[in-house]
Amino acid sequence: MNSNTNRRLSITLAGVLSVMPMVRSVMIPAVQLAASPTAAVVFRWAVGAVALLGFDAVSKASSIAISPPSATIGVAYAGSLTYSGGHAGAVQSMSISNHCLGSFSIAPGLTVTYNGGNTASVTGTPTGSIGTVPITATVTDGSACSGGLSDTRSTSLIIQNSGGGPVVPSILVSPQSTVAQIGSDVVLSGGASGNPAPAYFWQQGLTAIPRATNNTLLIPSAQLTNSGIYSLYASNSQGKVSAACYLTMAITPGSNSLSQQYTNYPLAGQAITMYSLITNVPTGVNSYSWQFNSVSIGVTTSNLSLTAAQAVPAKSGIYAVTFNSTVGGNTVVNNQQYISYWDFGYAPALSQQPTNQTLGAGSNAIFAFTLQGGNYPTAFLYQNVTNLVAETNLPAYNPSLGAATTNLSFTISNVTPANTGNYTVVVTNFWGSATSSNITLSVPSPLSVSAPAGQTNYAGRDVSLGVTPSGTSPFSYQWQKGGVNLANGGDVSGVFTNILSIAPAATADSGNYQVVVTNNSGSVTSSVAVVSILPVPRFALALEPGAAILNSPNGIPGSEYIVQASTNLAGSGGWIPLTTNTVPSDGSITFTNTASLNSEDVFYRVEFP
Repeated sequence: MNSNTNRRLSITLAGVLSVMPMVRSVMIPAVQLAASPTAAVVFRWAVGAVALLGFDAVSKASSIAISPPSATIGVAYAGSLTYSGGHAGAVQSMSISNHCLGSFSIAPGLTVTYNGGNTASVTGTPTGSIGTVPITATVTDGSACSGGLSDTRSTSLIIQNSGGGPVVPSILVSPQSTVAQIGSDVVLSGGASGNPAPAYFWQQGLTAIPRATNNTLLIPSAQLTNSGIYSLYASNSQGKVSAACYLTMAITPGSNSLSQQYTNYPLAGQAITMYSLITNVPTGVNSYSWQFNSVSIGVTTSNLSLTAAQAVPAKSGIYAVTFNSTVGGNTVVNNQQYISYWDFGYAPALSQQPTNQTLGAGSNAIFAFTLQGGNYPTAFLYQNVTNLVAETNLPAYNPSLGAATTNLSFTISNVTPANTGNYTVVVTNFWGSATSSNITLSVPSPLSVSAPAGQTNYAGRDVSLGVTPSGTSPFSYQWQKGGVNLANGGDVSGVFTNILSIAPAATADSGNYQVVVTNNSGSVTSSVAVVSILPVPRFALALEPGAAILNSPNGIPGSEYIVQASTNLAGSGGWIPLTTNTVPSDGSITFTNTASLNSEDVFYRVEFP
C-alpha cells in the first residue's frame, strides 16, 4: 500500500466517524450494543469482505509466493502464484508488471494466468537462460485492476539448466522479513537452485518445524509465540545452504487484537489504555512512537493511556503507533505504522418513561418518552419483549451532547384488540442502550350481547331470561322491564347477572324485558324480550249420551296438556291419565271421553307439565 494512505485516512476520518453511527440503523437495526472502558464495543464498517478503514495496516502482513520455486529449461512447468495476507479473501483482480490479468508472459515459454481471487497459475516450458525471473504482482479489491485499494508484492521464479553435472544448492530467492498482526495468516517463501533439485525444510530459531518441507511456510492465525528468526534450508547430495528472515508479530493499538479493522466505541469520560507492541527475538530492540490524527503525541512506550478528561468526543479520531526494531546491527522493522479508530461518546438514557394506556378499538396509541443526551441513532418499540413493532432513526448524531433532552414518541394507529400487550422502548447507539419499563396497552374487544328469547307461559310456572356477552371481561348487568331497572325481590331474582329468574311467574309479570351490559369499554343494551304470562285455562264440561266433552279456548299453542280422570277423589285409585296432547295453533283445547269408567261419578282435570 502506498505511503499516502494514512494521510488520506486522517483527512477523511472526521467525516467518516460522524456518519458511521447512522449506518448502524440500516445494517444491524435489531442489535442492542453495550460498551465498557475495558471491552469496547466495535463495529466493522465493511465493503464486501474488506474493512473500509484498515486495509493498509493488514497489507503489511501480506506476501506472494510461487511454488514450485524453480523451473528447468526444456522441461514442462506447472506452478501456482498465491497472494496471502489479512485481506487475501477480498482480492478481485491481479496484475503482473502493470499488466492486468487475463494472462501474461513472464519469461520465454512461461505464462501466468489469473484464476480469480488471490491465485494465478504459471505454466509452460522455459526456453530462456538460467537465473531468476522477477515477478511483481499487484492485487486490488476492485474489478479490472482499478478502483478500490491495492497491494503490491514481489517474488522470483528460479530458472535452472537441465542435466549437467552436480551443483551445490544456492539460495536465489531469500525469504523476506515480515511484520504480521496477531491473528493473521503468514506465508514465508524462498527458493534455491542446484542439481539435483534441492529439498527444503524450515527452522524457527534452532528448532526444525515438523512437516515444513516446501519452499513456502504457512503460519495460520499467527500469535506472539510465532515471532522470531526463521531459516529456509535447501539441500541436495552436494551440500546444504540456508537463508534467514525475521517474523515480527504486532498487536495494533487498541483493546482488541484486530482493532485496525474496526472503529472502537468507548464511553466518553472514562479512562482508557490502548495497548500495542511488537516482538520478534529476545535480543530485538523495539521502539514505539504514538500519533493522533498524524500528529505525534510524544508517547514512546507500548501503551497509550488517556485519562477520563482526555477520553472525550473531541478526541475521536485515528490513533497510530509506529514500530521500529533492530537486532544487532540489522534493522528488522523500519517505521512500520499500524492504525486504529476511536470514537468517544455517551450511552443513551430515558429521563421520562411512556405510560400505560387503555383505549377503544380504532384509537391511536401514543408512546411518548424523553431522551437524555444527543447520541441516539435508532429507537425500537417491542411488543411482548420480542415482537418488533416499529423503529426510527432519531435526531442528528452529535457526540458532544450529554445533557440535552429530546421529546419523542411512537404511534400505533387504529389499534385493535390484537395490539393489547406489554410494550418496551429500546434506544441504542454505539455506546450502549436504554430500555424503558414495561408499558401496558389494553384494547378491549368490542362489547356486544346476545338477544334474550321472549316467552309465553302459564301463571305459576318458572320463567328465566338469559344473555351471553362478548368483549373483554369483567361484565356487569342490569335487567329492565319496560325500560325501568328491576330490583331483586318477590318472584324476581338475578337482576345483576346474565340470567333473570321469575319464579313463580304471575300474570302481572308480563311485559317487555331487556338487559344493559357494561365493561371497561362502555355499555350496550340487549334487544327486547316479550314475556306473556297467561292464566291457567278454565274448562267447560258437556255431557252427552255416552260421552263427556271438555272445552277451553285459552291454551298456549304448542304447549302440552294431560287430561286425567278419577272416580274416587277420596279413594286410593288416584288420577288416571286419559290422553297427552298438544295445544293447536288456535289455542283451543277439546277432549271427548267415550270410555266407561264403570261408575256413575267421573271427575276430570287437565295438567300442564
